[in-house]
Amino acid sequence: MVGTDGGIPVVGFDVIIVCTSSESQARYWQSHLDRTRGKLLLSLAVVLVVYEDWEGGAGNALGSLYAFEKVPILLNIIFSAILTL
Repeated sequence: MVGTDGGIPVVGFDVIIVCTSSESQARYWQSHLDRTRGKLLLSLAVVLVVYEDWEGGAGNALGSLYAFEKVPILLNIIFSAILTL
């Protein structure tokens, strides 16, 4: 996306998906990246961090594909919480 953020021209991603190897890493990166909105990331960027919880690990490619399957579930949780506010 190209636009302005506070009058400053910016270029960046609208959606960022990060895959980690543990739940604690996912919490860390979600918190860290959320704090960078409007600085490093676009203010309205959607940041989704999921983790691979495949027992024994599935490896780089399969693990990432498996984790990305979890994105719609995470989106449902986030948007359900927003809609119930």
